[in-house]
Amino acid sequence: MPVSASFKISFKLKFLFVVQGEGRGHLTEAVSLYELLRDNGHEVSRVLIGRNNRRILPEFISQRIAPPVETFESPDFLVDKSGKSLRIAASLIYNLGICRRFFKSIAFLRKTIQNDKPDVVINFYELLCGLTYFVYRPQTPCVCLGHHLIMQHPDFHFPTERKIEKFLLKLNTRLTCIGAQKLLALSYKKWPDVPDRKLYILPPLLRKEILNMQPETGSFLLVYLLNPGYIDEIISWHKDYPDVIVHCFCDSPPQFKYPGLTFHVINDRLFEEYLRTCSGFITSAGFEALCEALYLDKPVMMVPTGHHYEQFCNAYAASKNGLCLSEKKFNISSFLNYMKNPCPDREKYKSWIHSFQSEFQKHLAEISNFKS
Repeated sequence: MPVSASFKISFKLKFLFVVQGEGRGHLTEAVSLYELLRDNGHEVSRVLIGRNNRRILPEFISQRIAPPVETFESPDFLVDKSGKSLRIAASLIYNLGICRRFFKSIAFLRKTIQNDKPDVVINFYELLCGLTYFVYRPQTPCVCLGHHLIMQHPDFHFPTERKIEKFLLKLNTRLTCIGAQKLLALSYKKWPDVPDRKLYILPPLLRKEILNMQPETGSFLLVYLLNPGYIDEIISWHKDYPDVIVHCFCDSPPQFKYPGLTFHVINDRLFEEYLRTCSGFITSAGFEALCEALYLDKPVMMVPTGHHYEQFCNAYAASKNGLCLSEKKFNISSFLNYMKNPCPDREKYKSWIHSFQSEFQKHLAEISNFKS
């Protein structure tokens, strides 16, 4: 189904985006919202992205976003020697040790907000944006948007284990949301709003290219890796199943060639085409990638990055709702068996996705009153 017609507006707003740059989910959401606002007469003055030296900023950001895109240093997770799991304790110590750099980033955010004078700041789950509002109390209204916010909902059920990581995730979310006048939680299903918590539920924010695609079922598997340490697992499995064609996207693909197994550096357009035509999708447990694959009727296997509690929750919730297979390792053999079962009827999910514009329109009217 193609993207629905643009909604009409009787007011125009100037926005400034602050985006967490870890992974690709928040970045693609920012691109999608930018294009939606631009197409409906609003302005985005600038996009500020929190990033670190470990991640490469995807090319699609500069290709798809016309306003100035600037980066600032933001807290980072450290990974173990294998390049797979996050080191939570070491990450906390490391970030505390360089916290002076983050004070500079907070000052940069405050100065940019003052200079650009936007009507509203949209915070795509960037911690330092919340801390900017805590330290400097900018008068510009702020709205938080992201899938993490659904974990603030009273009906959300966390996995029973890993309570310390649960506490840290909830603390990070609360700090990120400081100063926000609305919390817009992206969810693959409709939940009741919770106005007393400023919490409102929206559909996933998917790119126009995905919404307009006509999916096909090819003869290959598609893999997306957040951390390159899992490459060896993919290679090892494929040696036992050389007849299965696999295309794998990651930040740092190996240079060696493997028959039937192809590694690609992350490329937005190429990834979209492979997602449209694959027979099944295997990914670390990011929210955005799951929602795109579900929309295109692809069977999905999620493998949460080690000690990445948010991904652990994503995979737990999605598998409990029958939307994917969740595994601790890249056990692709299990996925091949899972793919034999027909995909669940996702028409209700697609209808929910298509309602984003109308749902967001309701909040735009209220957001326009924040500045008055």
